[in-house]
Amino acid sequence: MLQLSKNLVDYGAEMEEQETGGDFGLNMELEDDEEQESEDESEVEKIDEEGELSDDFENKNLNQDDDNEDKALRQIGNLDKENETDSKNTSLNIGKIDGFWLQTEINKYFDLNSVLKLEKEILKILQVGDKRECENKLVLLLSQEKFPFIKVLLENRWAIYYCVRLGQSQSQDETEEIMTEMERTQEGREIQAKIQSSKLRLDKEKEFSKNVRKEALILSKRTILTTSNLIDGDMRITASDMKKQDRNILNLETLQFENSHVMTNTSCKLPKGSVRETKKGYEEVYIPPMINKIDDNEKIVRTEEIPGWMHTAFQSRDKNDKLVTMEKFNRVQSKVLNSALYSDENMLICAPTSSGKTIVALLTILRLVSQHRNKNGSINLDKFKAVFIAPMKALVKETVGNLTGRLAGFGMVVRELSGDINLTKKELDETHIIVSTPEKWDIITRKTGERTFTDFIKLVIIDEIHLLHDSRGPVIESIVARTIRRIETTKEQVRIVALSATLPNYEDVATFLRIDFKKGLFYFDNSYRPVPLTQHYIGITEKKSVKKMLLMNEITYDKVIERAGKHQMIIFVHSRRETVRTARAIREMAMAKDDIGKLMKEEGSYKEILQSEIGNIKDNDLKDLLPYCMGVHHAGMNREDRALVEDLFNEGHLQIIVSTSTLAWGVNLPAHTVIIKGTTIYNPELGDWVELSSQDIMQMMGRAGRLGYDSSGEGIVITSHSELQYYLSLLNQQVYYIK
Repeated sequence: MLQLSKNLVDYGAEMEEQETGGDFGLNMELEDDEEQESEDESEVEKIDEEGELSDDFENKNLNQDDDNEDKALRQIGNLDKENETDSKNTSLNIGKIDGFWLQTEINKYFDLNSVLKLEKEILKILQVGDKRECENKLVLLLSQEKFPFIKVLLENRWAIYYCVRLGQSQSQDETEEIMTEMERTQEGREIQAKIQSSKLRLDKEKEFSKNVRKEALILSKRTILTTSNLIDGDMRITASDMKKQDRNILNLETLQFENSHVMTNTSCKLPKGSVRETKKGYEEVYIPPMINKIDDNEKIVRTEEIPGWMHTAFQSRDKNDKLVTMEKFNRVQSKVLNSALYSDENMLICAPTSSGKTIVALLTILRLVSQHRNKNGSINLDKFKAVFIAPMKALVKETVGNLTGRLAGFGMVVRELSGDINLTKKELDETHIIVSTPEKWDIITRKTGERTFTDFIKLVIIDEIHLLHDSRGPVIESIVARTIRRIETTKEQVRIVALSATLPNYEDVATFLRIDFKKGLFYFDNSYRPVPLTQHYIGITEKKSVKKMLLMNEITYDKVIERAGKHQMIIFVHSRRETVRTARAIREMAMAKDDIGKLMKEEGSYKEILQSEIGNIKDNDLKDLLPYCMGVHHAGMNREDRALVEDLFNEGHLQIIVSTSTLAWGVNLPAHTVIIKGTTIYNPELGDWVELSSQDIMQMMGRAGRLGYDSSGEGIVITSHSELQYYLSLLNQQVYYIK
């Protein structure tokens, strides 16, 4: 009975095993196939489009069996499965470990400045033979909290050790030396085999991807042509038909307005004396300052030559609140004075930054005042109004302060009209000069209820007119068009005065503004800049973000040390956090290279002054940097701290300020040398990094060179190599702003 019962159990188990194999075995195979096919599909979706089709490939037989295609796809899927990362044992795909893999991973846990040092220490520890000893050293170096990262390093230590070194090798001899070293150990030989396998897999993958993509392109074109020919009753497909089909494709995206960063010229001609030098990781272009060519017949107009009642407009107060009178106009102002002050012609003045265009605008305002001035000296202030359009709120506030002081003697009221400040109808009626942003003035002129107010506008001054080729360009265009239409319909004269940086196609802009080329158009190149500007452009060729950032820090440090102790510098970065990072990176490099003494002045009582001010500072980062004659400046700081940094820099106690663009727009604080570290800024609306606008770059470069203090200025732009030509063209008057 016992033996019989055993046989019965064996029989039942055998049946159950057969049933299980018959059901679940088949299902498991189907699931594997489905999973494998889904992986293959995702792999095909990742394939990038290749170049144009070759004639040889077009003649191939396109009618392949589905079975062969599935077999090929399954083969690629199996290759992927062999090399994909196993999430359970933290093993890495060896094909993804390059020369910068370790730096990128370290940067996830540590500050950027310590990445290179930690990388060297980790590579040194990874070659330790005993795994337990290696683990202990990594824990001591990185701390227990970083154990997930330590686990990845231990599981893949030989792959990381050899692949990172191979990726960072600088020559063929160094690569061969590492490969020879790998052949001496079992671990090294295994890594070599995996690297070779990974390369073969990638080559097969690329070849298969290329073939599949080409077939898809040919089939899609033939489908379109077949449909077209069926409608015409013709089934023939010729090569000429395919070419016609290509020519008939219209890409509407290429017709849309891009932004002010678009390049409309294909080459940039550098001035005589320019030097282009290629170095490791970057290319540098040096452009000498343009020499002022003063004509013997050129006349400089003195202030005393204009009517005496206007002289109060050219008086201002200095830092000590002392009244100072401008004795003479500069070259730009002298050339445009007759048209600005003694005629009603529309004007376009294209001149470099800091060439005194605001004084030209003041001259046109005085012309308007003179037309409503009585013989007894009184002014009919209720008969006219003027509007000054500035592109940013910071410039609006600066202009309001400037014009208020200059026009107060005439009893004129200057007010701001921007997104932050609205004026009541009564305030608008009482205001004689309105300083506004383009968007706000556009809203005012669209309102029919404000028609009575806008009827009194006799002068429209538009600053930075080159922003026509910006995303805000349509707003400026609508303001100009609405003003011109009003002139044509009412037959009343409204003068349009446009101020701009230098741009090549100024004649096109002048035509749009209805300007007489002989009477109202003035163009001045960089030779008219009051303080000549030396330019350096550095294009980074490194692609990896960590390596690129470290290289930018090194270049910035080199430029700073070359000028330390000789000139004051402003370094522009594009985030608040980056101001402190850059300042500390310069300080730490100076300490490491024993150059810290160059950052601090040897003479004077600056140490006592800086130490006495530290107690009044609330920002801890600023407290840390101030003893080294360095400061930071951004909108996130306390207002008193920002003012203190500005005062200390003005008085010469600080050598370096690392700042965001707020120092370029909101505060008139020039320096001999300006360094723009990077040209990309994060745009939260797009969720991506974008290039700085031409307006921002020119405003920052405009801070280089202190009028009355320096005989020359220096501007340094550090950008990616792909953008090098754009910035060379931009600051040398070879970018066509308006298309």
